[in-house]
Amino acid sequence: MADFPAGSEGMVYAFSCNRRDFLKLCGFLAVGSGFPMLIARACKPEGVGNEVTADMFIAGGGLGGCAAALAATRRGFRVVMAEPTDWIGGQATQQGVSALDDHPWIESFGRTRSYAEFRTRIRDYYRKHYPLTPETMACRYFNPGDCLVSKLCFEPKVALAVLQEMLAPAVRDGLLVLLPNTTPTKRRCGS
Repeated sequence: MADFPAGSEGMVYAFSCNRRDFLKLCGFLAVGSGFPMLIARACKPEGVGNEVTADMFIAGGGLGGCAAALAATRRGFRVVMAEPTDWIGGQATQQGVSALDDHPWIESFGRTRSYAEFRTRIRDYYRKHYPLTPETMACRYFNPGDCLVSKLCFEPKVALAVLQEMLAPAVRDGLLVLLPNTTPTKRRCGS
């Protein structure tokens, strides 16, 4: 269950979660062996049970949800992002559509700063963690998957690691509460 009463102090959200979800929120959300972990902290006000207070609620942790969370937390807003699955990133991660459908000039214009950073970090991840030829290491816009349909093709687990790395400062600073395996089920308007 999730309740969303709007009040003068921001928004309060209540989430139901099972024991497994609660343990994930209290510790580390492990992605997989050798990949970065994102600390999922429950910013629970004292004496308030299952409620989390935030300035913004994002339903869904796909690329759009992650972009919204980055934009809001970089401006100092407190954000709760609920993702109904284990992985953030939507199509680029959990659905395995990691050949992004971009326009031909994506590397030079027609993108947001965060999306350009995401693309750079994908390539940097491969440079850091994978054996690459010297030619590939030197190529600024190399295509790790070498696919023909996109200028950037990558493994879903790499995109997940990069997104978690990008969101980690906001989680660390208490500006982002990431709730995996959580779906809002009810909205209630308050006074």
